[in-house]
Amino acid sequence: MGMTEKVCVVTGAGSGIGRAVAEKFLRNGDIVLGIDISCDGLDELSLAAVSLPGLCSVLCCDVEDKNLEKKINESLDQYGSPNVLVVSAAMSIGGNILTTTTEDWFRVLGLNVVGAANCVKAVVPEMIKKGNGSIVTVGSQLAWVGARNSTSYAASKGALISMTKAIALDYGPHGIRANVVMPGAIETPFFQRALQRTTDPDSERSKLLERYPLGRFGEAEDVADTVAFLASEEAKFITGAVLPVDGGRVID
Repeated sequence: MGMTEKVCVVTGAGSGIGRAVAEKFLRNGDIVLGIDISCDGLDELSLAAVSLPGLCSVLCCDVEDKNLEKKINESLDQYGSPNVLVVSAAMSIGGNILTTTTEDWFRVLGLNVVGAANCVKAVVPEMIKKGNGSIVTVGSQLAWVGARNSTSYAASKGALISMTKAIALDYGPHGIRANVVMPGAIETPFFQRALQRTTDPDSERSKLLERYPLGRFGEAEDVADTVAFLASEEAKFITGAVLPVDGGRVID
């Protein structure tokens, strides 16, 4: 393994932002373990990785799996322990405070918050041994601005900010950095599903676009570029940061 290569664990790597992040690292020549509950999505990642300079391994697994640490270590056995963790796996269920059921709350918070914590818990021991590491969680600008009929998702992303800041404080003395990226609307299947939950997706898309000063929605690669920066040595004095990648949405 060359000096510039990193061992990167990326969750939600089967599609959307997670897939773009995994491919970004692979283009940089890094070693990537892509984790997703969608085995088909991971198959697509593996196929794309063939033409990229990095090395790719995949793990079809739920991030809430109680044996996640063991599975990650086994998957990376021939490559070494991770330098980077990117937590991108997430889910969204439509609903306001009255229509979101207790079951819905547990499902969304279970994956988006507890699942994220499970991922961090799985890699931190090895990062402590190395004396360095970079953790990047993928939040959402909805944690700041809120969203109609997406109460549980917005709340979960708000919790992710606080959790990541706490991780930065707890493990900074071990050389581990933790930061949050806050995407706006990104052209991914996740975003398309959210639009389809509205009564008029085309109208909702047009109205939403008016809130973006740059005049477009983001691409998954926009987020991946920012994640790669935060994971790199160029960001070695940045931790506990909450960085918007939203085309100016939060300043509107």
